[in-house]
Amino acid sequence: MCGDKWITTHGAVIELWRLESGSDSWQNLSSVLGIGTTRGGSAFVEDKAGNLWIGTGSDANDTALIRYRDGQFKIFTQAEYPLLSGWMRDLFVDDKGRLWIADTITGVLRLDDVNADQLDFKRYTPAEGLSSKGLSHKKFNFLSISNKLLKLSAKSSSCAFLLRHFVSLKTFVTNVRIPARIRFEFFF
Repeated sequence: MCGDKWITTHGAVIELWRLESGSDSWQNLSSVLGIGTTRGGSAFVEDKAGNLWIGTGSDANDTALIRYRDGQFKIFTQAEYPLLSGWMRDLFVDDKGRLWIADTITGVLRLDDVNADQLDFKRYTPAEGLSSKGLSHKKFNFLSISNKLLKLSAKSSSCAFLLRHFVSLKTFVTNVRIPARIRFEFFF
């Protein structure tokens, strides 16, 4: 998987493609993964165990979280896991190897065992500091600096949330020019 290229398309054509390292041709995986008119790819991340996670989204109750491991895909569907719903805006793996999912319906989910055959999510709701049940803003993203989790969002209080379960971030250094419309929220 190292060196593979993955892309997803949206619009008139909704597809997911992979270019394997050392290959010169793209492989369309859309039909194999159920990507198409009711499900689109929305986020990718590789965890510390070498699994590639593909987050999807759907307006037709067809959301899925896909794990690619050892050349095999495992599709975890919304029908099996009702917490997987709406559009996964971002995926993040923290320094403990946990997978974090931000989506438009459920809010934030955490998966501690990325190799499990049955997924067991910890859900973060307004009781844990989320401003709302779902993260509906299209500009929501997790941002990692030294494997510490920050939140990057457009200026919108609807995206503000607090995760109390992270270690302190001591320093922040960047030479990247961030657009003025973006703000950082640091949680200690």
